[in-house]
Amino acid sequence: MLGAIAGILLADYYLVRQGELKVDDLYRRNGAYEYGNGWNIHAIIAFALGVLPCLPGYLVVSGVLDKASVNPGLVSLFDFGWFFSLLVAGAYYTITAKRS
Repeated sequence: MLGAIAGILLADYYLVRQGELKVDDLYRRNGAYEYGNGWNIHAIIAFALGVLPCLPGYLVVSGVLDKASVNPGLVSLFDFGWFFSLLVAGAYYTITAKRS
C-alpha cells in the first residue's frame, strides 16, 4: 500500500504540480486541494489500481489463501509489489490528474 501512496504523492508534487504548493490552500475550504467534497477520485482510483493486483499474493503470504489456488504470476508480483504499485499508481495519477 505504501508504494501506491508514494507514487501518488510523488506524481502529484513533481509531475502534476511541478513543485508548486499553495500552503494557504491546504487549510482553506474550497481551496486548490478541496477536490470533490474533500475526496480526490483520481488518487483513489490510482491507489486501487496499484494495490489490487498485489492483493492475491498478499493473501497467500499471510496464509488466507492456498498458494495452489492463486495464479503464480500474481504471487510473484507481490514480491516486488512496492515498486509495481508505485509505478502503476503514479502513472495513472499523472495521466488522469493532468487532464482535469
